[in-house]
Amino acid sequence: MMKKIFATVLCIVLLCTVLPLGAFTASADASGTFGDDMRWTLNDTTKVLTISGNGAIPDNLSEFEFYKSRFNTVVIGNGITRIGSYAFTYFDNITTVTLPETLKSIGSSAFYSCTSLKSVAIPNSVTTLENNAFYGCTSLSTVTVGNGLTTLGMQVFSSCSSLTSINLPESVKQMGWNVFGGCGNLTISCYADSYAMQYAKDYRINVKVLSKFTAADIVRAKIVILYGIVAPQYEVTGDGVMDVRDLVAMKKEIAA
Repeated sequence: MMKKIFATVLCIVLLCTVLPLGAFTASADASGTFGDDMRWTLNDTTKVLTISGNGAIPDNLSEFEFYKSRFNTVVIGNGITRIGSYAFTYFDNITTVTLPETLKSIGSSAFYSCTSLKSVAIPNSVTTLENNAFYGCTSLSTVTVGNGLTTLGMQVFSSCSSLTSINLPESVKQMGWNVFGGCGNLTISCYADSYAMQYAKDYRINVKVLSKFTAADIVRAKIVILYGIVAPQYEVTGDGVMDVRDLVAMKKEIAA
């Protein structure tokens, strides 16, 4: 009997010395499915969570709560059309988020208090940022907004204290209460007479006026004036006459 026990122990010892440690442990990576047609994978080596599939990520999703300390990057794949409300609320390890061109909206509080998130690029496909979408992202310093955005809900970027500048396109037609509350050093870049311009004035936010004209437009405007060509796109003074005053106004706008 003792010989059999000794032989068994000896085999185990030999296996431990020959086989790698990984042979006795489960894989560190994780994956799963949710919704009707979605899958997620977590790579512990790169600390990247990737979500793929088609359709909207559900509201109040708790799928990743157990794994939140294991990733700092979120990649949303093409085919996803909406990030559900509260999807990543209080995920304070997230530093980077990649969003697809198929995305149309970001739900309420989707990235609420992701305090390590540093930058986000909103694709042209996104039309709506719902209430509190990025509220309290205190490290968020860079936000790129696509040209399709029309609606920003209440307090979308409130308490994003590191945010100092943002460009808002002419497509924006609705902004809720206190979108940028607590962003004390913010400057909004937008076009004159745009909805965003009026919003910034109402909330006493610093504004930088964007120009619709380029240096090439100045050259074209000179030709228009010289030959008396009708070109209403260069008539900016509002007096109905294309002349040197419009040229001066264009140059001034570009220099602003």
